[in-house]
Amino acid sequence: MLSIIAGTVQDSLHEGLDFSPAKASANYILDRKEVTVYPSSGGVFSNAGIRVIRFALGDASNAFLCGETVRLGFYLKNNGSGALAPICATPASMFDRVRVLMGGIEAEDITYHSRFAQQEELLLSAEQRLNNLGETWGATSDSTVANLTPLPIPAGEERRVMCSFHIAAFRQPKRWWLAACNITLELELNPDNDYCFAGTGADWSITRPVLHASVFQTDPAMTSSIANYLNGGKFLTIMCPSSTYNIKAAITNSSSFQLAVQRGFSKLAGLMFSTFMSRPGKKECVTFDHPLAGATPNSQNDSFGYHVSLGSSRWPTIDVEGCAEQWMRTRMALSLLDRNSGQEISITPSAFRSEGAVFIMNLSKVLEDPKIGHSGVSTLGSNSNLVLHFKNMPDAVAVEGVEQPRLLFVTCRYDATIEIGKEGCRAYS
Repeated sequence: MLSIIAGTVQDSLHEGLDFSPAKASANYILDRKEVTVYPSSGGVFSNAGIRVIRFALGDASNAFLCGETVRLGFYLKNNGSGALAPICATPASMFDRVRVLMGGIEAEDITYHSRFAQQEELLLSAEQRLNNLGETWGATSDSTVANLTPLPIPAGEERRVMCSFHIAAFRQPKRWWLAACNITLELELNPDNDYCFAGTGADWSITRPVLHASVFQTDPAMTSSIANYLNGGKFLTIMCPSSTYNIKAAITNSSSFQLAVQRGFSKLAGLMFSTFMSRPGKKECVTFDHPLAGATPNSQNDSFGYHVSLGSSRWPTIDVEGCAEQWMRTRMALSLLDRNSGQEISITPSAFRSEGAVFIMNLSKVLEDPKIGHSGVSTLGSNSNLVLHFKNMPDAVAVEGVEQPRLLFVTCRYDATIEIGKEGCRAYS
């Protein structure tokens, strides 16, 4: 058997004996420019004025946009009398809706983006979050991987901040987008001025927003070849794994309940969910409540459980129970996303069972193989909805006899497809 296996292995020239050029060339790329794009919807933005920042990324020269380099930069002005202290991980949480349109067709629409952006930061490693903090709010002098503290903005001052967005079309896979697709990016501010900042009474405005990105100019023969290909009635198909569909729902005051996901997906890769138990002094943006509420788990209190069903199928076959299994399922499911196989995240185990609980269910058939994708479940054409089942959820908090709302946030991660043809773009999920 060993001889058979060895016979299928090809010899490779040892690096010390290899004198060939180290890399292939790319002479068809003529130039790379770091461009700045200005908004087409105004110059000053706030909840009291213009709330939607719109950027048009079209280019008549048929250049290519590198989506992963797109960054938003703006000046954040503190108009209040006290310091403006950020509590969320990134200024991206200031925007409650992010839309990407290509040729006027909606390619991606991320609703409830404010909480989603915080969730995505929590799922990064602590080292990566510290580096992101330097690019976003700025960090205090004592900030470390264990103390990620954003830098407040004093009263009357302004600071230039940067942020990026978890847009599947830009980030996964790493594709260059033909700027002639007339890409439009729309960013809508959260209606709550206090959402991302400590305390109440925050008063701020955004001025001079711009987008920074890398644009590549290629040999005209390449763009001409693509144009001829499209004009022949063919399509360029681009896969966008880990696209996002978010749901926000109020939970009935019951320990056991169900939530049906009404939208259908061709390939649903995973479900992420978190809860917010409304109570005084806590903000939805940064509070991801675990039913244990920080208590030490034992056989009496660690009874929260859940599973997902689609018709007669269910994941897993026995309910997920206990914070240990919940933590394990979350780490395993992160292997679907573009980060370190889900083994390094900034949520600590103690934070997870307190106010940092992000629960993830993996629905893909293939794990941790970057060469194999699109193995999630299909929820199209089924007689049954995809349903999340929960048990032993704690009761809502009552304030002065009034029951506070319990909120459930669900993120569906699915594989989307964008087709580019001579008539424009089409998006499929």
